[in-house]
Amino acid sequence: MSLFAKLFSDMGLLAVECRPGNRFVPLNDIPAWFHQLCSDAYPGEPLDLPALFPFIEHFLQDAEAFWQQPAGARLGSGVWTELDGQGKQHQLEAYALLYQQIRILLLVDLTQTFDARHQVYQRAREIALAQEKLVAALQREQRKLQLKLQEMLTRNAPLSNIAERIQHHASAVMVCKPDGSVELLNQALMDIYPVAAAGDASGPSVLNQWVREAETLYPEIHRVIDTGAWWEGEFESTLPDGTHKWVRLMIGPVLDEQQQVSHLVCVANDISGLREPSVELERVTDYDLTTQLPNRRHFWRVLTREIDACRASGDKLALLYLDVDNFKRINDNFDHQAGDQLLTTLSSRLARNVKKTDFIAHLGGDEFAVVLRTDRRQLDVNAVAERLLGVVRQPLTVDSQTLHVTASLGVACFPDHAADAAALMKHADLAMYHAKQMGRNHYQLFTRDLDDAFLHRVIVQKDLGNAITHQELRLVYQPQICIGDDAFLRLEALLRWQHPERGLISPGVFIPVAEESDLINQLGRWVLEQACTQARAFLDRKVPVVMAVNVSARQIRASDFVAHVLMVLEQTGLPPAQLELEITETALLEDRETYSQALRQLREIGVSIALDDFGSGFSSLNYLKNLPVDRLKIDQVFIQEIPHNEESKAITATIVKLAHELRMKVVAEGVETWEQLRFLREIGCDYAQGFLLFKPLPADEIDAIYRNLSSLRFEP
Repeated sequence: MSLFAKLFSDMGLLAVECRPGNRFVPLNDIPAWFHQLCSDAYPGEPLDLPALFPFIEHFLQDAEAFWQQPAGARLGSGVWTELDGQGKQHQLEAYALLYQQIRILLLVDLTQTFDARHQVYQRAREIALAQEKLVAALQREQRKLQLKLQEMLTRNAPLSNIAERIQHHASAVMVCKPDGSVELLNQALMDIYPVAAAGDASGPSVLNQWVREAETLYPEIHRVIDTGAWWEGEFESTLPDGTHKWVRLMIGPVLDEQQQVSHLVCVANDISGLREPSVELERVTDYDLTTQLPNRRHFWRVLTREIDACRASGDKLALLYLDVDNFKRINDNFDHQAGDQLLTTLSSRLARNVKKTDFIAHLGGDEFAVVLRTDRRQLDVNAVAERLLGVVRQPLTVDSQTLHVTASLGVACFPDHAADAAALMKHADLAMYHAKQMGRNHYQLFTRDLDDAFLHRVIVQKDLGNAITHQELRLVYQPQICIGDDAFLRLEALLRWQHPERGLISPGVFIPVAEESDLINQLGRWVLEQACTQARAFLDRKVPVVMAVNVSARQIRASDFVAHVLMVLEQTGLPPAQLELEITETALLEDRETYSQALRQLREIGVSIALDDFGSGFSSLNYLKNLPVDRLKIDQVFIQEIPHNEESKAITATIVKLAHELRMKVVAEGVETWEQLRFLREIGCDYAQGFLLFKPLPADEIDAIYRNLSSLRFEP
């Protein structure tokens, strides 16, 4: 090996022998670049390469298979990046070799050649940035026009006024019904497509054509439109004469008073002239210029090719679709450069935690995809998903501020969940969407139930928008009984939905659906108005209850939230002291400063604030003293484990003691046994709520409870 060792040294390479127990013994002099990266490693000593370079750990799995049965002269790891002590980047690559049954790992520093390639990429990026500026300006104009048209449609402006506004606009504009039939269009659209006259549903739907064409790049487009959300993107469209144009399209929903989609506003532009240079750059590099990962076009090519190969060989394939949580909030709070920095850091982390045989791509925005292929019967995608979410969770610094970022991840497998690339991506997207509904920072494997669940959510959202006008909603009231010496009655207003066909629908089903859309604001306003009206009626009958009403984070985030609460109090004549607003602990911690300001304004006039589900979120004892809170509601998870779980008993007792020291009252919810009630009395809890005491009741049964309150005895 001495001749080879000298050759390796002359070439600036590092060769190590891999011995049992993952001991890596250098076979030549350690090069200078390795000393720069790993100053504590010395010649002649076994090296702990997986500890020095985590990327190596994943490559070693492939290397072990290669050493046992070589499939060629060498096996490469692909390029990864490391930082030395001076902060300089080194681009490294590893190769597995087998020489006279000696297992050799060869490490190469590609920094110099990589820098030359990077200069080419940088020039390409400069050209792309110039194109991006033009596209960004076009995007602003599209959005400005779309918002104006949505505003006019919401105000029920005459269609003739809207038609006049768009007639000579350079952008192609179309207003459709939800089924795609045309209501309005302008000359710019007719210059491109032979569109049927407005109101004539006999012609082909251009919207349906656009969606069908966009779906090849954006399989998630159907989910976005069906849920009444905005969609925008770029795709290649085929004109009637067979020619192709690149179209930038925005689709925005217009919601009626019942929060149902009444119109779709489509604004499109031909961006072929802007797109062609970018397409050429993509063909040269096949990489996203921000993250240097394969781009969306490259991803689709690889995914289609891999599925074809798996179909022929019988191999398995898994697609992991990862979406960064709350990325828009980071962009809004910082800037797009900070967003690019975050994406670049995450890209590097993700790329270092997949194997060489895997494929990772940046699809654009905050979306990443990983393709895993194996000839084994089962893919252990759970371990990979956990690892990727774990590296995203690691703290990172942007603009000198430490950020804690999470992601949601969906998984779909071929051939178990889909037979082609588009369906596989659609199902991975649905799984990711479900992971976000689980509270983010989760992963979800696709099941057929998710497809049915999505359709069910769309139906629930549609029917929920009509529930108020059809008088299908009602409130019930669950008493919170003082278990101390006072005889005092508090009520929590709870929403119920009696669907005419499906019967009583659980709040656990329809509240999350409402949270995803503006329906939660509509429902929240209705609940507040009805609860305050009922509380005023109780007062008029000499029943002085305190009415607790749940409010969501989205309600408090609304700019007119405080003004609406004040208006309801004034219109109903309910004294502010008789109203309490309940907000969950996790919601309050999302944007503590914004929410605290709104809640403090309400406390100043006498409205009390309760922190619901306390203990289910962060439960930091430090932040409590700074929150505008009068009452803590202990999460029922702890109560249900009393008296058998000593930890839950200790936590509950600690919460009560802490709250009293901070001059807060405590409500224990979910009380269902006498043992639980006795324990709560012993530790000095102020109020109890649960089926042991009272179930949620209609308003006409509350008066009797109040009249008999002093004589009620809750004993077994």
